[in-house]
Amino acid sequence: MGQSDPCQYLERMDSVLQTLREKKISLSILQAVTSLYLQRGDRVTLSKLAANLKLTTAAVTNVADGLEGLGFADRSLNRMDRRRTYIALTPRGLAFAEWFSAMMASGSAPDCPVAEPPGGPSVSRGAVLHP
Repeated sequence: MGQSDPCQYLERMDSVLQTLREKKISLSILQAVTSLYLQRGDRVTLSKLAANLKLTTAAVTNVADGLEGLGFADRSLNRMDRRRTYIALTPRGLAFAEWFSAMMASGSAPDCPVAEPPGGPSVSRGAVLHP
């Protein structure tokens, strides 16, 4: 998909978000994009994530809260420097990021591998509520 067709990109994004709404999973576009970034490698500090995504650390903290609430990411502290917080995708988050990447690249992908989390639909800080 070329960058010359933003309408096609937005239609695919809408399709992804609709699929998630049907599964009662509340996810913002920023959380979805962050999962794609995290898919590229191992854990990263929240400050590095903020710098690379051109966001404030407060915004990244809210995104991390939402991804954690959905079971898509885990945070951990650096044992030597407890001021540094790392974030990495969980297996559930990685499965979502791979599916999301395939959806955005081709416009179609197998069924979303992310089922509703145990305990019912997840609503977390930084997430958008959908009716």
